[in-house]
Parts: sequence; structure tokens; C-alpha cells
Amino acid sequence: MPELSMSFAEHVQQSRQRLERDKYHSEAMGVGRSEAIDAVMPFEMGSEHQRVGVLLIHGLSDSPFTFRDIAAALARRGIRSRSILLSGHGSRAEDSLKVRAGNWRRQVRAQIADLQKQCDKVWVGGYSMGAVLATLEGLDLPNIAGLILWAPAWRCRSNMVWTSRLLFPFRKWHSVRPERDFARYSSFSINAIHQYYHLTLQVKRQLNTCQRFRCPVYIVASEADATINSQFVLQQFLRLRQPDSRLVWYGQEELSETGVLSRSDYLPEQRIRAIAHTAVTFSPANPHYGKQGDYRNCLAYVEDSTAFNRCLQDPEPWFSEYGLVVEGRYPARLTFNPYFEEMMADLGDFILDR
Repeated sequence: MPELSMSFAEHVQQSRQRLERDKYHSEAMGVGRSEAIDAVMPFEMGSEHQRVGVLLIHGLSDSPFTFRDIAAALARRGIRSRSILLSGHGSRAEDSLKVRAGNWRRQVRAQIADLQKQCDKVWVGGYSMGAVLATLEGLDLPNIAGLILWAPAWRCRSNMVWTSRLLFPFRKWHSVRPERDFARYSSFSINAIHQYYHLTLQVKRQLNTCQRFRCPVYIVASEADATINSQFVLQQFLRLRQPDSRLVWYGQEELSETGVLSRSDYLPEQRIRAIAHTAVTFSPANPHYGKQGDYRNCLAYVEDSTAFNRCLQDPEPWFSEYGLVVEGRYPARLTFNPYFEEMMADLGDFILDR
């Protein structure tokens, strides 16, 4: 069935069939295969009687698990949400070798249209690459109530994105790592990066021709983010903002700009050196990525077994972002947002007040 006309129920059914057939699983993931499949399935939270809805779009290599905590918090505020599974995701990294950016855009458009049939107001939210897809459709389609963008990957910090167009015909993989995380891929294919590159070109054109956000926009970004160019996000927000716009900014310096809510990303009492790209959507109570979760991101040391094991086994770990050191320690990459409850209270008010 073409993605352009697929309902959410059909999307869930098709995703289940694909994952049952293709989902990679290993004992290192710490859960059974059926649990791993359930974790990455598209899902809906909230009541069908709730008239405000949010469509949530995960990032490159991720899955709908990205939004479990956010969707639960929105449901408690009376806001319905759906989190979709982009093609080539959730199963095995090899499936990213065949994905196409155009298919992702068609998926998103179909699911926006389906949710609009059932809700009076529909917001579109996304994380990282999902925020790029949300921007492309949310600023283009009519009747979008607003955008919610976590760590929007409008511009990437790494040169691997633009070089992917050169490597695409000759190489399959940018990096191959052990797949120990049931909720996302650890390996990146050149094709997946190349498809994301196409989206960045499209969003660049869109932002360049935009004079002002045409709908309310809520952005969450971290100054220390090692994946995206967060300074570019800040610059675009300041250029395009309107009274119904907000930027939640985690960084070293407090910003006093109109519409910006600043919070320090250095929290030594919680052993947090900086807030990472991977942290912004998860609650500290998340059973997988949270403070006491069963997964610790030590991929920065995957080429050094001694450092990797020290990071993994540290009884009092520090958390940081790639490239930021903590003297005498091997900090894990932060995978939860210490300001999660505050963010969701503010976001709930932001949505319901508009």
C-alpha cells in the first residue's frame, strides 16, 4: 500500500509485519526479541476524544522509542500523540542501505493528513533528522497548529554529511559498531547519511526563503551538541522568531534574548558535564536511557576496550557529550534530560495556550 494514503492503523500493522520478519536481536541487548520489537513499534498515546494531536518523528537511526516519555507526559495534559516509524528504521542497520528521503517525506505527509481527520489542531514534532522532516512539512502544509523541534538537525557539525555525496557510489558504511541497543542503530550507512543530506538541502532552501515562522514553534537545543550545529539553530530562531516562538537553550551562558529560556548544562551535583544530542527527549526515569537505566552510551570509546570498559563499569559515572572531557574519568554520553519535567510542563502550557 502506498505510504501516501496509509492510515495510522495500517502503518502500525505494516510496521509490525516488517519488524517480525526483519528485527535484528542479540543477547547483548538485554531484552527478548518480542520486547525489542514492541519497544520500536509506532504507537499512540492519549484518548481519541482529545482534540489536540501531535505527530512525532524520530531521528536518523532511531525509532519511536525516542518519544515514549514525551508522549506519556503529553497524554497527562490531555494531548493526544502518535509516534511513527520511518522506513528502514527499527529493524536492522542493513535496512538503511535502501532508504530514500522522498519516502520519509511521503510517510510524514500521510500521517499528518490522517491525524488531521481526527483532531481539531495538529502539531508536528521531531527529533534531530525528524525535526528536519517536521520543519519541511510543518512550514509548507496548511493548517499545522505548530512545530516542536528537539535538537533540529538543520545543519550537521560533521563533514560526513556533505562527503556522503562523494562516497555514496563507492562505500556502504560510514561506521560499523556492535548493535547492543534495541532502540536504535549504532552503525551508520553512507546511504542513510546521504538521504539526510538531501533533506538538509531542502530545509536550507526553505529557511533561506522564510522571513518569519508562520506558526508557533517550540525548539529545544543544547549548546554542547556534538551532532548538530546548535549555533545555527540559535541564529535561525533569532532571525525567524515571532511572538509565538520559544527556544529552550541548554548552555554555559544565560541568553537574555526574547523568547529564549536558558538553563545551565553543567550540573556537577548530578555528575553532568554537558547535555548531549542524545539526551533532550528522555526522562531521567526512563528504564533504558535514564539515570538508572539498563543502557549506558560508551560508544566514544568503542575502539579502546580499556576505556570502553571503564566507562561501562564506573559505579559513579559522569555524563557528557562527545569531545568534552572530565579529568580522570571516561564520561558516558548523556542519554536523559535533567530538565525533562520542567520542559514538559512548559511545553504542555505552550501547546494548550495556543
